Amino acid sequence: MKTAIFVEGQTELIFVREFLKIKYDYDVDIICNTLCANQLIYAEYNYPCPNAENHFWIINVANDEAVLSQILLREEKLYEANYDQIIGLRDMYSTRYKKYSNAIDSKLIAEFIKGSSDSLIKAKQPQKIKFFYSIMEIESWLLAFDLLFTRIHPNLTNDTIKNMVSIDLSLDPELTHFHPASVVNEILSIIGVGYDKSKHEIESIVSKIAKEDYDSLYKKSCCQSYNGFYECFM
Repeated sequence: MKTAIFVEGQTELIFVREFLKIKYDYDVDIICNTLCANQLIYAEYNYPCPNAENHFWIINVANDEAVLSQILLREEKLYEANYDQIIGLRDMYSTRYKKYSNAIDSKLIAEFIKGSSDSLIKAKQPQKIKFFYSIMEIESWLLAFDLLFTRIHPNLTNDTIKNMVSIDLSLDPELTHFHPASVVNEILSIIGVGYDKSKHEIESIVSKIAKEDYDSLYKKSCCQSYNGFYECFM
């Protein structure tokens, strides 16, 4: 199976890479590139395993609004290279979204999703493309992983987080946090650590996620955007 995954930024690239490695028990071949001035350049995230049955090419578009357009631009060459499917992943939280609302708006979210679906009709083979928005950011998925923050630091229990910064991790983060990345930053501030999406910070956080965490989140009644993405790899 050969799959191309287009993501909007570094955070998504690192998350997806680690997810794939663990999901396939490290028997997976991963190539990563970043798009710069419409040219694909090397990204330092490759995980080569040429004999693996599953091959993934992760492309960091470095622009949330360009994920879909880059898929449509490059899909034909991917099929010529025998890619079986294409996946797109970007945040709902964006400059364009904030032009219309500064809150989680289910109607607006549905309109954005429908707009992307309508655009995919233009694809050469739309049945081979799956496009996902993390609601509102991929950090909402991090907030939904049980025990992740206590693995980061034992003081970051759900009770401590709720008492100190009034964040209830038992709630569905896709329904409660408009800007999840800032929520992660607020939680980490309890132990004197910041979160600005740097490579080191992202890699450190995702390194604490185990295979059973990815599987368990799929079974929880929250983060529906994650569930759709997860199902692509079942």
